[in-house]
Amino acid sequence: MAYLNNHGSATIFMGVVMPVVIGACILLSDVCLYDSGKRIIENSINASAHSILGKYSGYLKDNYDLYAFCMSDERAMALAGDNLLMNLDDSKMFDFKIEKISTEKSKCINNKYVILGMLEKAAPDDVYQSMADEFLERFDILSGLGGAAGIITLKMKIDKAYQKIKDSMAALEKIINGGDNLKYYVNLAGLNTDFAEAVDTFNKYRFELAGIKSEIEQLVLEIEDGPSEKAGIKMLLEEQAGVLREKAADVYMEFIEGVVNGLKEANKTAVSYIRDIFIENVNIHVLSDAIKDNIETINDCPDYLKDILYTCTELVSDVEEAFVEQVFEEIRIELNKNISILSELETIFKTTMEGEDEDLSKEISDAAEKYNTGVIYVYNEDLIAGRDTDKRSFFEELGKRVLEKQIGKDKCIQENVILPSVGTDSNNREFKVTSLGEDTKSGENEIKEFSSSVITPGRALLRNLLVNEYIMQHFADENSRSEERVAGSFFKNETEYILWGAKSQNANIFFTKAAIMSTRFALDAIHVYTDSGKIAKANAIAAATAGWWTMGAGIPVMSNLVKISWAIAEAGVDTRKLWQGQSIPIIKTAGDWITDIGTGSAGIKSPGFLKMDYKDYLRLYLMAMSMDKKIIRLLDIISLNSHGYFNVFNAYTEVTVTALVSYRSLTGGRHEVEVSATQSY
Repeated sequence: MAYLNNHGSATIFMGVVMPVVIGACILLSDVCLYDSGKRIIENSINASAHSILGKYSGYLKDNYDLYAFCMSDERAMALAGDNLLMNLDDSKMFDFKIEKISTEKSKCINNKYVILGMLEKAAPDDVYQSMADEFLERFDILSGLGGAAGIITLKMKIDKAYQKIKDSMAALEKIINGGDNLKYYVNLAGLNTDFAEAVDTFNKYRFELAGIKSEIEQLVLEIEDGPSEKAGIKMLLEEQAGVLREKAADVYMEFIEGVVNGLKEANKTAVSYIRDIFIENVNIHVLSDAIKDNIETINDCPDYLKDILYTCTELVSDVEEAFVEQVFEEIRIELNKNISILSELETIFKTTMEGEDEDLSKEISDAAEKYNTGVIYVYNEDLIAGRDTDKRSFFEELGKRVLEKQIGKDKCIQENVILPSVGTDSNNREFKVTSLGEDTKSGENEIKEFSSSVITPGRALLRNLLVNEYIMQHFADENSRSEERVAGSFFKNETEYILWGAKSQNANIFFTKAAIMSTRFALDAIHVYTDSGKIAKANAIAAATAGWWTMGAGIPVMSNLVKISWAIAEAGVDTRKLWQGQSIPIIKTAGDWITDIGTGSAGIKSPGFLKMDYKDYLRLYLMAMSMDKKIIRLLDIISLNSHGYFNVFNAYTEVTVTALVSYRSLTGGRHEVEVSATQSY
């Protein structure tokens, strides 16, 4: 029986197959080693990035709930390297070596988009959202008042039109009867005295000149018949004629032309004032119709308020048409006649000066006598003011006093301090309503802004509300208690700085007061213009003080100015109370009114949920503010307060660590892996 010879099989396996198997195992082991080493490196570099983030500013976290690290590139790289070494497996199996390492910081908090993302993360939605909702409940009440505020704006434009009529009438009286040291005016009596004497002198020179010219003509004929000594006489007469011409020209230039042109200009100016009166009368009618149309289209205004607003249309009547058409039309006719007569005189004198020989003295005299120096118009401005009775100046002063009062010692940002908002304009706020009738433009603008901008709830986006609430929770304002302020705060009124951006602490106080007074003026004006008791009181004062200058048409404008003065005074009282931490009703009832205007304050007071405090008004203005300015000024405050702790220009929220690491290979040589890890808060 034959046996298979297996001698040498083991040798062949060991010599050929086994090395391949061992090589494959080593290769597979090295691949596993490479993957394991790479994972260890990746985890270690991630940990290194986290170690940098872990060195966040405790000051920023404790005071503002924000995370950012602030360190030099060298320190960041050293920290990452040390952490990487600590986390890498230092066993003989891998023999890790860091060949190269670098760090890159990014997303500096000086970037408005970065800080905005941080604020959204810092805002606990449930808390801030509930605060925002509570504010919006009050804010929604304002949205229904836009139409009413718009009507008050039109009402003030009517006030302004009345004021222009009043000013034109006062100026008209002066240009007709003389005043303010006017040299020429319509009723200048000199046209019949000095003017007449000048004309007589002018005509005398012209008459003498005509006689001399006749003598010269006779001498010319005699000289033509033959040589005569009369040539010398002719020359003397010609010199006399030249002198007379100059005298006549001087009289014309000095005593005649100036009077004619001056009177002509005075009459034209008077006509222009009457034209202005007509134009403003038309404007009043147009505005009154606009008020009616606006009331019809208001949808968000309470019905009771809409009904009362109809009383605003009772501003123009047949009385105004009567005094304009009957009184001023007659005056305008007389003025135009005067202008025509003066033009005729100009033509006559021009003809005479051009050397016509005819005697025009009678034509001059007849034309001059036609000129009307007795245009009847009297305007007594003293009857308009009535300031001692209606006390408008007192109420205006009461309101202004709140604005002008400074609180505490001022503190200013120095010019050499570099802030994130460098180059950003500040928001200057003013409040210049005058209650004495000179101009209602300021009041008109404040109400227009209130009705068209501030109360528009479309800006109340969630992001805007959350950022606003973050500001209210983390930054001090004038009503904040000392324990609520960040230690070492630069400004006492940080939120006010965010709103207005003035480098002076007292300037931010003034701008805040002006903003609150403008808003309160708008709201208080709506109440005054719609409260029956105050309307009756204002009309009674107007009837007693307006006088007869417009045959009764002055009563509406006087009534409106009285109401404006009340709204100014009440706005000042409201601003002072809000500054002291009290709450004020959004729209007041008669029972809420504070200023004593002789109407009493009987009635039901507004409930608490219809009131707003100082912080609510700050929220109101923050809502109307651009997000960019809010964020950049917020960083200003952090920068001012964090001096000595960290620099906002070198505070980051993201870091990237990149490292080239080598480690042992089972096949000989070393593996190299370059890994990057980016981490952020």
